[in-house]
Amino acid sequence: MAANWTLKEKSNGEMVVTVEGEEWKKVCDKAFRKLAQTVQVEGFRKGHVPAQILAQRIPAYQTQVQAVSDNANEWMIAGLKELGLEPVSQPVLDIRGIDADHAEIVFEFTVAPDFEIGQYKDLDYKLGDLEVTEEEYDKELGRLREKYADIVEKDSEAAMGDTVNIN
Repeated sequence: MAANWTLKEKSNGEMVVTVEGEEWKKVCDKAFRKLAQTVQVEGFRKGHVPAQILAQRIPAYQTQVQAVSDNANEWMIAGLKELGLEPVSQPVLDIRGIDADHAEIVFEFTVAPDFEIGQYKDLDYKLGDLEVTEEEYDKELGRLREKYADIVEKDSEAAMGDTVNIN
């Protein structure tokens, strides 16, 4: 397995994972055996169909796609470790190329952007003087009272300012 990272725009990019050789053949064989368990052929018990008949019933492309589906997460994690990447978004999988000899899988995702912190110590700044008038204070206090007020039921007659529920 080989992985390659290409940074597109901003912090988006794609990681191309190529699986070939013995590793690819192994996962394809495993996928073929998995698919073989689901094939039903009249005259044979499920899961006990001869390999020659299975090869006729299961297309090679279906086996290869199943191999990618079963192992994509494992290959993605290995590629991330190899390249030292940490995605900050959900990767999107795409199969760029697939055949009997290899598979080329593309994972598109966003990584944390590279940045440098400039000089921030000893920066001069001034806090402005803030004056709150009595009117502003009363207005804000009234708004908070209105927002967080609780309605309390009472058994006496309704008075001015009470909330009345008429059924």
